[in-house]
Amino acid sequence: MYAVELLEYDCLACTAHQKVSRGCDEDSPKEHRLILDGEEHKRCPRRPILDDPGHYGEVFWAFQQKDKGFLPDGGAMNDQANYLIQSFRIIDSALASIESHKKEREKSKSRRQATKNMTRGGKGKRPRRR
Repeated sequence: MYAVELLEYDCLACTAHQKVSRGCDEDSPKEHRLILDGEEHKRCPRRPILDDPGHYGEVFWAFQQKDKGFLPDGGAMNDQANYLIQSFRIIDSALASIESHKKEREKSKSRRQATKNMTRGGKGKRPRRR
């Protein structure tokens, strides 16, 4: 599973069956467990954020501030808490993965549209082979 697939984990849209299989309220059944970066997870990957939104809100806020040139602790990036640096790396990686996925989806959509236009006889119609 990749970060882009986690976008599909929308708590408001989860059915009762999905909540059980994804491990929302208790450990998920063995056959439905997620493997993220080679590590098995028994609970929904959104569960930690739901359990401690204040902490994660602060991490995401710090991430946004970092991009504006402000760090939570004095000094340079090397002076920040290790967990914060690791969090920044994970967020950066997830955002890059999502952006790559979006671009790939857009390319695929453009290719499908171009193929559709060619088969309808519009501009760009393929010449007949003789």
